[in-house]
Amino acid sequence: MESMLLGKITTAQFLKQYWQKKPLLVRGAFPGFRDPITPDQLAGLALEEDVDSRLVMERGGKKPWEVTMGPQSAAKLRKLPRSHWTLLVQGVDRYVPGVAAMLEPFHFIPDWRVEDIMVSFAPKAGTVGPHIDSYDVFLIQGKGRRRWQLDPAAGSVLRAGLDLRILKKFTAKQDWVLEPGDMLYLPPNLAHYGTALEDCLTYSVGFRAPSGLDLLLAAQEKISRSGTASARYSDSDLRSTRARGEIPRAAVQRLRQLMESTLKCLDDAEFDALVGSLVTEPKGSATLERHPVLRTAFETYIRHGDLLVRAAGVRAAYLKLAGRYSLFANGERFDIPKTLGFAAPFLTDQRLFTQAELAPHLKKPGFKDLLLNLTCAGIFQFQPKRSR
Repeated sequence: MESMLLGKITTAQFLKQYWQKKPLLVRGAFPGFRDPITPDQLAGLALEEDVDSRLVMERGGKKPWEVTMGPQSAAKLRKLPRSHWTLLVQGVDRYVPGVAAMLEPFHFIPDWRVEDIMVSFAPKAGTVGPHIDSYDVFLIQGKGRRRWQLDPAAGSVLRAGLDLRILKKFTAKQDWVLEPGDMLYLPPNLAHYGTALEDCLTYSVGFRAPSGLDLLLAAQEKISRSGTASARYSDSDLRSTRARGEIPRAAVQRLRQLMESTLKCLDDAEFDALVGSLVTEPKGSATLERHPVLRTAFETYIRHGDLLVRAAGVRAAYLKLAGRYSLFANGERFDIPKTLGFAAPFLTDQRLFTQAELAPHLKKPGFKDLLLNLTCAGIFQFQPKRSR
């Protein structure tokens, strides 16, 4: 599957030569590709309150490049013109199992780096304009054809007064037309411009890349919730000065040190927890849906050999600190007993478990209790064998 996904190169070659460095076009990355969602189904998702969607009208709106945030209006979608618009729906893998399955070939990239799959539908000439993304993306072409143009020298100056961040200057240096099953990888900060040549669906596998500001904001929130009193600026050696309006360099340096010392009040374990929560936190308002499961029902599921699957849309990863493991799912932390350390990689390296895969561990003290707790928390759920 990996060789098909990346053409004639290995994953090791891709990561060394292309990942975050240069684009890669792969013809037939998904041979015989069949769309797991239809344009009508995508439009139906865009009507939902808890689904993140955008409707981009290059023409036909109240102004050029008008963006309407979801939930979308069914009446408005029915009256759309025949061209020059795009409907984008974020996180479709959370709602459509067939779309979620498209993530499987990308397992050579750690799960915590994967954001989601955005699906866009556009009629002829539909586009969101030339732009830059700050993250890696794999663009998989479904129904129809789309032209992709790249300009490494486009710069970052934007057109003013628009709802979208559209580049002011863009001159195509590379130009490809993608057909169903083709895939284009783009590293961060590479200007690109996609245009539908006919009705088409495009699947964008995006990756999570926390910024320093993201970490600072998360640290601020964690420190604030801890109730720890923050140190304040002090200057017991203050001396009289005639320059009443000047902020001395010594004062600036002290304030920098104050900021740095405040961040250092998070020890290694606390910073680990901050990172684990941040990188598994889903976009939007998605939270774990708890489903209390009686132990007798749990034992029945196990005995009948039902499949254990990670719930749709659950982001899971783990961290190891001082020999102990913590599992993080959708921003929440679950500590794993030291005796069950094997469970952290075992339960996060795949999304579906058969009875045969679970059996070697079910007799280990505490493992069933751990599974029951994680199932009640909404991380896992049981699925009858026949629906596999």
